[in-house]
Amino acid sequence: DAEVAGTHVRMYVTRGPGDLALQLARPLTEVDATLRGLALLLGGIALAGIAAGTGLGLLVARATLAPVRRLTATAEHVAGTRDLSRRLDADPAGDELDRLAASFNRMLAALQASREAQRQLVADASHELRTPLTSIRTNIELLGRARTLGPGEQERILASAREQLEELSVLVGDLIDTARDGPVPDDELEDVRIDLIADEAVAQARRYAPDRRFVVASEPVLVRGSPAR
Repeated sequence: DAEVAGTHVRMYVTRGPGDLALQLARPLTEVDATLRGLALLLGGIALAGIAAGTGLGLLVARATLAPVRRLTATAEHVAGTRDLSRRLDADPAGDELDRLAASFNRMLAALQASREAQRQLVADASHELRTPLTSIRTNIELLGRARTLGPGEQERILASAREQLEELSVLVGDLIDTARDGPVPDDELEDVRIDLIADEAVAQARRYAPDRRFVVASEPVLVRGSPAR
């Protein structure tokens, strides 16, 4: 390749007859123009391919991340409103994102069940504590009128108040044990007669409601468990 008078040429030199050399040159103007056109065409095709690949990548990424955005929106909603009833659409036989959504739903269901159990525990504790507290308050009010009571009556009321306080202490301990999370330790497990526990519960109820008649129909039933719980 050479330049002749500013023109790009391809030159060929060979030995001629005698001491002469034969030199041929052909202008490459048409070839260069074709190559420039091909370069522009290939450049345009490359840019178009890059643009198409970028757009397709954005569409694929947006479609792929849509479940993640829904998961994020649900998590933000739960965190902001504490509404544990929200659920995500999840295909059990789907991909990893569907499995993640299913795991998130199971977590929300577990949290909702835990909250319901906590509310039920508070309601049960309030109900269980109200009866002995009312009885203790009644006994204290009776002791306030001690002048009108005989010595035997005062002793009976004091014994009843002490018994109620002991039951209240046991009840608070039972509620703390009930609020514990996790399985019962093995050292707390023993053979328990369910019918005897029922008899104890009825006997306690009789003390709170002496004007009521309680009838228990039971037979010996032995289970493995924690008597306190």
